[in-house]
Amino acid sequence: MSKENDQKKSGKGVAVAGSAAVILAALALLNKMGFGPDLGLGKVSDEKPSSDTAQVQEITTAAADEAEEPTEAETEPETTEAAPVYADIKVSGSTYTYDGQETDTAALVESIMKLDGDVIVRITDDSATQNAMEALKSEFDKNNIAYIINE
Repeated sequence: MSKENDQKKSGKGVAVAGSAAVILAALALLNKMGFGPDLGLGKVSDEKPSSDTAQVQEITTAAADEAEEPTEAETEPETTEAAPVYADIKVSGSTYTYDGQETDTAALVESIMKLDGDVIVRITDDSATQNAMEALKSEFDKNNIAYIINE
């Protein structure tokens, strides 16, 4: 029995040694093909960069210097669309309140039309009657005035 155990142990040693030899041979082959310790990302060399590489580096440096300096277009503020102007109207019962004063629909439309820019009317429904809200929305629709209703 001890002979069989000795043979099994020596067989395992041969298998391990053979596997190690195959792995080393594969690594040597990969190294010859340019896949070295850097895993194929290029060979490590002590050579000075060729003139082609130096030119690429000079161009890259010049481009980086230009990128650091903002151009005139970058220094000017971006023009964005003007923010909308909001006009707040409160409807309580059948009463319209704009800028702290009670008014009627005709005066509201006139005041809103005088405002500059994109005007959006915010209507606050404070227990308004249905007729008052419908009349106000109808006037704004006739005059193409944008509105939103806050409840």
